[in-house]
Amino acid sequence: MQQDQSHKMESGKMMYKKFALMLVLSFIAMYILMYAMVDKISNVVPNVNQFYMAGLMTMPMLILELVIMGSMYMKKRLHVMLIGSGVIGMAVFFICIHQQAAVGDKQFFEIDDPTPCSGRFDG
Repeated sequence: MQQDQSHKMESGKMMYKKFALMLVLSFIAMYILMYAMVDKISNVVPNVNQFYMAGLMTMPMLILELVIMGSMYMKKRLHVMLIGSGVIGMAVFFICIHQQAAVGDKQFFEIDDPTPCSGRFDG
C-alpha cells in the first residue's frame, strides 16, 4: 500500500515536469514561428514583441491543458494556482505588447519596416 502511494506521488511529480517541458517547448516553437513570414534569414530581427506574443500564446495552452486534462494532475491547489498564473500571465503579456514595454526607439523602427516580410503589398 505504501509503495502504491509512493509510486503515485512520483508519477504526479513527473506529470508536472512533463507539463513544464511542454510549455517551454511550446513557447520556443511559437517564438520561432513568429518569423515564419520573413523571406530570408538575414531579415530576422529578434525583438521583445515576439517574446511577448509567444508568451501570450503559451498562457492559454497552460490553462486549456489543465482544464481539459485536469485529471492527470493530482495537486488541485497547484492546479488552481497555475490556472491563475496563466490568466495573470496573459494579462501581463497583453499589456506589455500594447504598452510596448522594453521596446526602445531603435528596436521599434527596425520592426516597423514591413519590407522584409513575404506578406507585403506591392501596390
